[in-house]
Amino acid sequence: MIVTFWLMSIASSTDAIVGSCSIENGTAIGSGSACGIMLVKSAADCCSECAKNVSCRSFTYDSFRHDINCFLKDNADGRKPMSGRTSGIMPPAPPGPAAYMAVTIDTRKLIGRVSPMYVSFSLDTSSNRGWFVRNITDQRLINLASALSPAVLRVGGTGNNCLRYNVPSTAPKSCEDTATCCMNQSQWDDLNAFASATNTSLVFGLRASEGGNATDIRNLLQYTVDSEYKLFGLEYGNEIGCGTGAGFSSLEAVVSKLWSGKDVPSLVGPDPSQHSFATPNASEACVAQFFRDAKDSHLRAFTYHFYLQTHSQEYTATELDSLARYVEPILDALLRNGSTPPSELWAGEMGGHSQGGVAGVTNTFASGQWYLDSLGLLATLGHTVYVRQDLVGGNYGLLADNFPFGVQRTSRAADVDRPTSSFNNNYTVLPDFWFALVWKYVMGEGVLRAVATSETGDASFLRVYSHCAAARAKSPHANASGDVALLLINIHTNTPVNATLPRGDATVPATLWALTPPGGNISTTSVLLNGNALVAGADGSVPPLSGTDLPAPTSVLVPPQSYAFVVIPGLAPLVCG
Repeated sequence: MIVTFWLMSIASSTDAIVGSCSIENGTAIGSGSACGIMLVKSAADCCSECAKNVSCRSFTYDSFRHDINCFLKDNADGRKPMSGRTSGIMPPAPPGPAAYMAVTIDTRKLIGRVSPMYVSFSLDTSSNRGWFVRNITDQRLINLASALSPAVLRVGGTGNNCLRYNVPSTAPKSCEDTATCCMNQSQWDDLNAFASATNTSLVFGLRASEGGNATDIRNLLQYTVDSEYKLFGLEYGNEIGCGTGAGFSSLEAVVSKLWSGKDVPSLVGPDPSQHSFATPNASEACVAQFFRDAKDSHLRAFTYHFYLQTHSQEYTATELDSLARYVEPILDALLRNGSTPPSELWAGEMGGHSQGGVAGVTNTFASGQWYLDSLGLLATLGHTVYVRQDLVGGNYGLLADNFPFGVQRTSRAADVDRPTSSFNNNYTVLPDFWFALVWKYVMGEGVLRAVATSETGDASFLRVYSHCAAARAKSPHANASGDVALLLINIHTNTPVNATLPRGDATVPATLWALTPPGGNISTTSVLLNGNALVAGADGSVPPLSGTDLPAPTSVLVPPQSYAFVVIPGLAPLVCG
């Protein structure tokens, strides 16, 4: 239940609303030590005390205590269900004066090209993410996932490493139906039907066992061939380092025998965790070991996993740039040790925080700061596909359901069992879903170099990325060609940015997609597109994503902690024509 307490102050003998606390019952908000503690009579009084404290961003009122019961925090990071607690978040402070910056885009050449499936997503096979009880035949889920197509649907995660397969149902059982790592034929059928219905390319993560020669793995793959399912790719193991090269080589031999040359699944991997690339030397050793052991196997894409491990709704340029510092040694190692021809580079599993994410951070509007920035950054670093962890499950999904995250659920009770549990029948669309959708609508495949500069101060809090415009986002005005898309991300907590843009075809207006939170509240799960709320239909249909003509053709105002996409017509006819 959410309540709003309005705070009143007297100015010139006239009452005026100066702010509000959005109240959440049964919840504790904020992390770290308190910036103020006191005894008050009610949650409303605690809200008032927070409003008086210039450092207070959130508060928690403890109705069970009779000594100190009001705790003020200088952040609103994370949420925990706690009985007897009432918490609230203060509205953001009024923005300060705008910073003036200039954006430059190098239109002489492309610096990269992403796949049409660049923005992709995963389904986690772990039981505590709802894998075994999620109804993936749900039409709302299918329609929402379809809106993000084309995309890679990577089915994997920690659960991969123990998952066994009773597929087909006529084969000898490899596991008990009630085990926590047992998949049956109906689930495999449903998964392939889901990939087909959503126009996604299924990449399935096998457990690393006997180089793909384990009986249940061969049975699963043979059934896939016999059923004429289109399997885009296979992984072998999840986050078990780079010592799986020989297993990939063996798996390739298994695949080549089962498939007769048509629609042969690609090999994708090895999916090491961040620990494998802790230092540049570790990156070199990991990549070299994998390709040495894999010998002449044909790897479509080299993949790795990365989590920013943020607990905060606020980001710094240094924190966001840590991704580049992590990836660059991997790129160097691939150039020295990679396959011939070179494999694609995929971000195989990406998230704001591992272990299911952080409630109140990775499932809010604030999450777009790292998500959109990492999409933009990795496109400039040679990546062709970016797999977001995950579509639904935990607190880091693009969608949310009311599955009790962290609870272990067993496999399906019987082969014919298709779950219809009520927990997954009303998927909530989270902000990062909308950000992914707008990216796919606006940003095309060709990647350009963009830079923000400021003559008077720091420009690092305006993150800028540019691509050739996607076909759907190109200017509707006649004779427009060479359109360029620009993404602007303002990570400053209080300073708007007035960004001067390059000028393209002066006779055609630029188009804006401004993404802001209602009331400036980045803790929300709502998103405004050009001031209008983005809301999915009951059936999972998505609204039109039309932009609006930019009021000033050569500049755009980006509020604090918000995002803007702009299409500039006719800017790069040579490379984006």
